[in-house]
Amino acid sequence: MKKLKLYAKFVFPKYIGEKSFNTSIMLNAEKIDGLSSYIPTEEMIQLHLAAERIKVEQDKDYKPFPLMIKVKEEDYNKSMKDIKTKCKVDCVFIPLVAQTDALPVCILASEVFYDKISNKNNKGEEK
Repeated sequence: MKKLKLYAKFVFPKYIGEKSFNTSIMLNAEKIDGLSSYIPTEEMIQLHLAAERIKVEQDKDYKPFPLMIKVKEEDYNKSMKDIKTKCKVDCVFIPLVAQTDALPVCILASEVFYDKISNKNNKGEEK
């Protein structure tokens, strides 16, 4: 089981005078406290992407979604504390990318956020 080198990517606006630019910070996911046991293997991501590709081929209106992984609340809070310390960013989920300027291949979400998104996707409405 080979693990990919994934990065947590955070994008936020940066203002210089009146101009606004998007700035991003990438942190190695292995080096964030509490996340190493939740990082998916290369095989897991490849299987998920293959399944999403099949869904797109069957339904042209389908929009692919990254692999969602539920993180225990205590581990998620520990990792968010580490992220806030390193880059002063606050977010409701942790998007993981394999390279710069890529879409997330995986999203690590707290139990609360994961359940909220799962209910919305499964029932078409928020709980």
